[in-house]
Amino acid sequence: MNNEIEYHYYGYNDGKRGIEMKYWVVDGKLNIKLGGANSFYDYFSCLMAWPRKNINGLKFHRKWYSMAVRCLNALHYLVSGVVTSVEIRGHSMGGAVGNILAWFIKNRDIDVVSISVNAPKVGNKKAQRAFSKYVLATYDKGDAVRFLPLFYAPYVLHLLYDETKCNIIEAHNNLSENYQTFGEEISNET
Repeated sequence: MNNEIEYHYYGYNDGKRGIEMKYWVVDGKLNIKLGGANSFYDYFSCLMAWPRKNINGLKFHRKWYSMAVRCLNALHYLVSGVVTSVEIRGHSMGGAVGNILAWFIKNRDIDVVSISVNAPKVGNKKAQRAFSKYVLATYDKGDAVRFLPLFYAPYVLHLLYDETKCNIIEAHNNLSENYQTFGEEISNET
């Protein structure tokens, strides 16, 4: 698999419900890019925060947890010995799902890092502490989504990348440069 690029697509887009995941492998490293909510169903499922999925005291948003499970199933053959490291970048709902997906992959003893952009919170304090070693939440200061759901614990590692002084929607869709360019060379080749 060295020096070969495999580009794959999983999920839905163009207003259909579900998570959009693009992934590719370069030199044994799995790269995953997860898009945000893109349909009314997605926005509605974001509200389905209770009851939370409880795994050994770590409590997760139940809909995002199930989306992460579906993503993991699509990646199963790769994370079962093919790849040695994983990098995940996700925006909004995709960032939340990516952080849970990183937790799944980390439990398989694979080096993983997840960088979320303007992502909502995904669980309780115990879950956020479990994420702290491999999840970085980046945000635009004008974005309010990072505070939702209200009673969930904030990310341990936060990094401000911009301060949009406009409406909340523009701030939420103001994506960091490292998210926008992630995988761009792969997308241009396919």
